[in-house]
Amino acid sequence: MLSTMASFYRLILKVKKLKDNSTAQTSVKWFRELNLQRPVRLLAGNCKITHELIADTPVYTLQPPGRDSGKTVLFLHGGGFVGGPHLFHWHLAGKIARAAQCRVVVPIYPLAPEHPYPAAVNALFELYGQLASRYGAPPVLMGDSAGGNLALVTALKLKNEKLPLPPKLVLLSPCLDQQLNNPEIDALEQQDAMLNRKAAQTVHAVYIGNTSITNPYISPIFGNLENLPPVLLLCGTKEIFYPDCLLFTQMVRQQGGSIELLEGNGLFHDWPMFPLLPEAADAIAGIAKFLA
Repeated sequence: MLSTMASFYRLILKVKKLKDNSTAQTSVKWFRELNLQRPVRLLAGNCKITHELIADTPVYTLQPPGRDSGKTVLFLHGGGFVGGPHLFHWHLAGKIARAAQCRVVVPIYPLAPEHPYPAAVNALFELYGQLASRYGAPPVLMGDSAGGNLALVTALKLKNEKLPLPPKLVLLSPCLDQQLNNPEIDALEQQDAMLNRKAAQTVHAVYIGNTSITNPYISPIFGNLENLPPVLLLCGTKEIFYPDCLLFTQMVRQQGGSIELLEGNGLFHDWPMFPLLPEAADAIAGIAKFLA
């Protein structure tokens, strides 16, 4: 049964949901109106925040109060490949830093339509290498929604180029197949409080450009999923990405991989980042346990 706060969020999200006839321009504007490019310390759990340029990408590093574990999480924000981080991303980054006692690095990566594929993939690939060198070990890759796509794509690219992989992957409501043509999505479209399939396809098209939509670096579910690092996948059961997350989980297990699926029963897209949500607190505890 949903908490009272989850039911409240569902109502708010339905009011603000993008319409299925939204143009790319409208969708980009919708995502960017939510942008909060610079974190506020209070929102980030009073973590120490530093800002710098690494591999030509602006990054913010959140360091938890007190002694940390020395681990690094490279957290890739969602936003449909066109929007930057927003308040809830900084809230989640701070929560993860404190719960797992690790540094969390949040890059402000290149966005479409100004910078379509492969700009973000290339930038994050270079950043990952720089962080691995700086801290003496590869960072954990974590991302939500479009950022979950980019986290998995980065891991696939590292694997294909025979470079050190992240020790773990954390994917929150990831977009795994940008076609969004899984027949099981049909039954979920009206139940999804946040996402609309046609609106998502429209805004994702400005990122994809002329690249094949089944390219594994666009839709990573088409990649070779063997020998991935251990994966924690979180997805709500009432979001349109859920069927592809179930399929991905099955595929990873069939190919001998280790994957844990944490389902948000009755929950919406990206629920772990919502403040004051009991279900989000449980998810963050699960992520911290996985990272330990």
